[in-house]
Amino acid sequence: MNISFTRTIKFKLTLWYSLLVFLLGLVFVFALNIYVASQLQADPIFNSDFVEREARRPSERFQELAEEERERIQEVRFNDLLTIRKASLLALIPLALVSFGGGYILSGSMLNPLGRLNKKIRKLQADNLRDKIDHDGPDDEVGELITSFNDMSERLHQAFESQARFVADASHELKTPFAIIQTNLDTILSDKKASREELIKAIQNALVGVENVNKLVEDLLSLSLQEGALIENVDLNKLISAVLADFEQVAEKKGVKLQFIRSKGKIVINGSEFSLSRAISNVVDNGIKYSKKGGSVSVGVSKGSDRGSEVLISIVDTGPGIPAKDLSKIFDRFYRVDKARTRKEGGFGLGLSLVKKIIEEHGGRVEVQSEVGKGTEFKVYLPT
Repeated sequence: MNISFTRTIKFKLTLWYSLLVFLLGLVFVFALNIYVASQLQADPIFNSDFVEREARRPSERFQELAEEERERIQEVRFNDLLTIRKASLLALIPLALVSFGGGYILSGSMLNPLGRLNKKIRKLQADNLRDKIDHDGPDDEVGELITSFNDMSERLHQAFESQARFVADASHELKTPFAIIQTNLDTILSDKKASREELIKAIQNALVGVENVNKLVEDLLSLSLQEGALIENVDLNKLISAVLADFEQVAEKKGVKLQFIRSKGKIVINGSEFSLSRAISNVVDNGIKYSKKGGSVSVGVSKGSDRGSEVLISIVDTGPGIPAKDLSKIFDRFYRVDKARTRKEGGFGLGLSLVKKIIEEHGGRVEVQSEVGKGTEFKVYLPT
């Protein structure tokens, strides 16, 4: 979009600057003329030669000559005043031109970074978001704007990269269950000699693939829809008790003991009961899933932490532990520490990513400590 020159900020700044300088010059000329006029209106002081030469004449003649001399001096002064007025008014013309030109150059130098910013925005694409705008001027509002724009571009770049990775990972994860479904359905349709048991087995495998797809889609939807969750008063003791009750049969079948260490008093926070239940369930589910028979998963809730008024939910399992090199990545989407075992268990690496998202949306944080061969502890901190 091309903007008319008279509507640009550069023209407006130039016009205002030149008008301001012109008005100041006009005020100066007006004040100067008033001062000069006041000085010229004073009675003339005759020089000593005129007084000595004419003082010998009769007094009447002296008065006439003095009056003539006074009129002559006043006429000279009036002419000088007119000359000064004309000269000062004419001087306003080059002053206006110089002020307009100076304002144009000055506003141009001040707005030049904005011009470069505008060109950058017009060329902005997803693949050049990391191209920074260099600013070697003063640390003023324009510099702050360019810095903010560069920061925004970096955040957009990271968001696009994250989105691209998410789409690629989701596509990759969907291939496996769909391949299982397709393979087993092809077997059912093409193998005319398959026995009833083989057909049932193929159908069961296809259903497992469908179940995995449903689970993946459910996790993906959970990651994107948490913002609309209902906010209410949540009793953490009741919530955790309900979560552990849901896992009692799973833990018993696996031979894993569930423990709940309640807080001494009632702990109520503001949040989404559904979302928090989902977050705690994901961590407990992982603990049961990776703990061997005879292991345990312990959940404790308590008030207070090292950072002030917070609630601490501690979830400790006796699983295989997480290697130190993987601890910083376990909250990334689709990241799996042991890909073979996780695939066998039906996981997609979205559970902990969802946990982190839910807790951070509640103003909290998640920390993890783990030792290979001994187990893992997740610490969930939530504001009270």
